[in-house]
Amino acid sequence: MCGARCLGSRSRMARKKAPRMAIASHPDQVIAIRRMRKVRLITIGLLLLLVIVALVMPSTMSRIRAPQPTPTLFYMQDLALLPLFCLAVVTFGRGRPSRLRLPATIRRPGWWLAGAACCLFVICSWGYDGVFQGIDLSRDEQLAVFDSAIFGSGHLAAPIPSSWQTIAPALNLLFILPIGDHAEWISAYLPVNAALRALVSTVADPVFTSPILVVIGLLALASIGRRLWKDSPGSQMAALLCYLCSSQIIITAMTAYAMTAHLALNLVWLMLFLRNDRLGLAGTLVVGFLATGVHQPLFHPLFALPFVLGLARQGNWRRVCVYGVGYALICGFWMAWPVWMSAHAGPVPAGNDREGIDYATRLAHILALVGVDALWTMAVNLIRFATWQHLLLLPMVLLGAVGGWKDQSLVRSLTIGLVLPILVMGFLLPWQGHGWGYRYLHPVLGNACLLAGYGWRQAETAGVDLRRSMLWTTVGSLLLLPVHGWMAHQLVAAQAEPDYAIRRIAADIAVIDAGPGNADLVINAPDLGNRPIRLLGPALRPADIASLCRGRTTAFVDAPRIDGLAVYYSGRGAVRASDHQRALRAAALAVGCHIVPEQRWSND
Repeated sequence: MCGARCLGSRSRMARKKAPRMAIASHPDQVIAIRRMRKVRLITIGLLLLLVIVALVMPSTMSRIRAPQPTPTLFYMQDLALLPLFCLAVVTFGRGRPSRLRLPATIRRPGWWLAGAACCLFVICSWGYDGVFQGIDLSRDEQLAVFDSAIFGSGHLAAPIPSSWQTIAPALNLLFILPIGDHAEWISAYLPVNAALRALVSTVADPVFTSPILVVIGLLALASIGRRLWKDSPGSQMAALLCYLCSSQIIITAMTAYAMTAHLALNLVWLMLFLRNDRLGLAGTLVVGFLATGVHQPLFHPLFALPFVLGLARQGNWRRVCVYGVGYALICGFWMAWPVWMSAHAGPVPAGNDREGIDYATRLAHILALVGVDALWTMAVNLIRFATWQHLLLLPMVLLGAVGGWKDQSLVRSLTIGLVLPILVMGFLLPWQGHGWGYRYLHPVLGNACLLAGYGWRQAETAGVDLRRSMLWTTVGSLLLLPVHGWMAHQLVAAQAEPDYAIRRIAADIAVIDAGPGNADLVINAPDLGNRPIRLLGPALRPADIASLCRGRTTAFVDAPRIDGLAVYYSGRGAVRASDHQRALRAAALAVGCHIVPEQRWSND
């Protein structure tokens, strides 16, 4: 009774359903579709589990020993963006096949890659002033700049003038290597990151160091992609887009953080490793030496270990032995570096060595801080990592890891290298401090991008079309970049305003009051040539004031003037100077110091 009209309608419905039925009819496509469904469920499940741990666990604990900003930043920056990432995962691989074609410039990415590299360099170079307002927020960044100034002057450490040695702790010795009885100073970090900045400073502004390194990482990733997927421009493109659309990679490259150097050198190392020849072997050892000495001696060996173990599984014992001997020498050199640096100016008094010179002592101090709250902190870290990447990075990584684990040694090495820092740092040092995303995973972000490329390859081989998903999530990820830039700018502004205020003080010395984050405002030039010289008020005694004031003008910077970070994190600032700061001021008045009043601070 329906007649031709109904038959025509049914025919049209059959034609509409045909593409989906065709996709499901091919065995490889059926397997791929089921695998992608599992990937979606696993990704959403992991994100929800992390959120539950982050939100529920603090209420079940008697106290939280995590005085770091990461948990607060999770609530202020990441929680609101998490639904967007869940939505991207839900739509991953859904929909009909796309008619989009990769343009010829992408299939032959020479010019396109050059343009992307130039844009990346310009954005990251602009970001130091445009986003970070020309300041180094964290102690890690400050000491990279501090060390590079010393290396640029042709020395390994800078002398502390004898008149300042007795009150050297007031100059802020946090993460400063003890050398003799405060005879010299240099940071406790390994020197390669600062040395790279010093090298760039010979021809250009050292601010360009991280932008140069992030471009090197991009070019190394492109080279690796061409080697792995010669016949799959889409896989190469997926890996590059995950790199270029990572807010963590781009915003970190606007700073002096060593993590950009770690990422770039690790990708160069892998590019050389995949050559599988003598030049590649020699190159990996040279790059491995530099990468191990970038910041801390742990990150690069953790990255390289799975690839060397992969050689052992393949029975390539000759290369395994060369890497074993090479990395034993490399790690031995860098482990001895701080001990050698401390010893060359005489013995270090026990009172000066609070953090530990050698890495064994430092490790013992770190292990003493491990507690149950590490699980909570790591959950927050991983959520921050997820929300500062390309919207599809996580499902693409899982798809690549699951699909290639059994039959591809490189996929296993990339996956282990990505997971290993989570386990190690979750146990040793879950508190990352300031970071855009999760910076302890930054050295292995190249692993994640390559696994995403493998994920694309898995889908492409099975005939599943991801082009539409990748297009819209790439647009969304690019739109998130200025949002993350604004978030970073707001946080840095809380520190930049008091920093600029201190710079304008027309005095020889500025005594900085105690308060959250105020120690990061106490950073001086290695030769103490800056004015005002910044001093930590809590590290001074009233008895020290008389010698400080002699022949110098002094300003007391009280907590209410520099409590920007306290206001940012808690909404509450200091209402008055600390009792200790007021005691220092009283001592200065008693000995007749020339105190610069607040209304005359500006030297404009």
